[in-house]
Amino acid sequence: MAKSLKTFARESAIKKEVATWTIKDCNDYLNKHKYDNVKPNSLMAKKLNIVMKHQKILEKIKLAEQMEGKQREELLKDVPFDLLIKNAPKEVRDPEDKKLRNYQKHTGVYLWSLGYDIDKFIGAGCSAVVWKCKDEKAMRVACDNKLLGFIKISNSASEIKDSNKIEAILQNNPKNSKYLFSTKHIKDVGKSGKAVFETELAKHGDLQKFQGDNSYKKNIERILQMASDALKGLKALHDSGYSHNDIKPDNILVGEKPKKDKTSRINLKIADFGAMTKIKNTYKIFTNRNFHAPDFYKISKGAVEGRDIYSLGCIFIGLLIEDKNFSENYQNLAKQLTSIKSENFFNKYLKDIYQNIIEPEKDILIEFLDLISKMVQSSYSNRISIDNAIINIKKLKKDIKDIKEQKQIKQFKSNVIQELKNNFKNKSK
Repeated sequence: MAKSLKTFARESAIKKEVATWTIKDCNDYLNKHKYDNVKPNSLMAKKLNIVMKHQKILEKIKLAEQMEGKQREELLKDVPFDLLIKNAPKEVRDPEDKKLRNYQKHTGVYLWSLGYDIDKFIGAGCSAVVWKCKDEKAMRVACDNKLLGFIKISNSASEIKDSNKIEAILQNNPKNSKYLFSTKHIKDVGKSGKAVFETELAKHGDLQKFQGDNSYKKNIERILQMASDALKGLKALHDSGYSHNDIKPDNILVGEKPKKDKTSRINLKIADFGAMTKIKNTYKIFTNRNFHAPDFYKISKGAVEGRDIYSLGCIFIGLLIEDKNFSENYQNLAKQLTSIKSENFFNKYLKDIYQNIIEPEKDILIEFLDLISKMVQSSYSNRISIDNAIINIKKLKKDIKDIKEQKQIKQFKSNVIQELKNNFKNKSK
């Protein structure tokens, strides 16, 4: 018995050592000992056998790099995952500059082993990790976690449930896909505690990240379009009988929508439906407090819908104010906006940012602040409805479009007059 335990320990040590070897290491070792007189069942014979098996696995992984899809998945299905982690292509391994939680690690390798062509890491949330594929798709892997080491958090099951809800909403009204970020459940993999989803690719990341790029600032037409997208996304949820309950910049994704003239525009979509509930199920829910309405924990029907409207109003304040990290407490700003005139709020917080805009655009900006003020009222009964907010934003978009057209006509007339003057001068000479 003692001898078998000793042999087992030695074999385990050999396996541990060989697991770190490359194909070259294996080849060198096998070439060195191929003429040795090795006794069957000896420790040396067992080591040679372990090395040969390890070599074959490494060759499989190397061959898999030239394959894709089902071929790669089939080839790697029996390969131990710890060897895949060490030997998969570098671009699918965890990014060294990102501190991922233990249960989130190695999702890129995991996707690659399933046959996906991974391009780069995009980001990670509490429940899932997202990678970009080379075909411009994004893959999301939901990972189960164990709280305190033993309480199972079934992120994968929750995400599958949320994905199915959104798919049902989009099937009932496909137009909603313009404003709601969808994830299509692709695969469950056994006891791994992971679920794989195919998602859209948000070119500019989430709104918090996009806020760091101030190129959209001072472009009132674009800000109103972004606000319109977000309101329509919220309406799609509410009309389907759901409340989001966790509206915040991280949960609004920014992509690009192609236009008929072959250009594109910024397109906002509401995402992350983990806190979503049926509006009629008016129980309390606990999410990020930074964008909570003062009456967030009231549980009547109107209050539940009003949660989302208030949170979105806070985000609209963030679209206007130069704060790259959304770090300011917008609840305090919302409180100020409802207690003073919108014009006074503009002069206090926005005057320096929008100092170069013309008077008609300033008037529209103040009207937009009036709308936001109606969205962030402290009591849900005083807040504007989602339908009326959309009507308001539609009018503001039309007004800003008219101003833009008038500016273009004025510029065109100015150019024509200047050209006529130049022609007249040339003839006079």
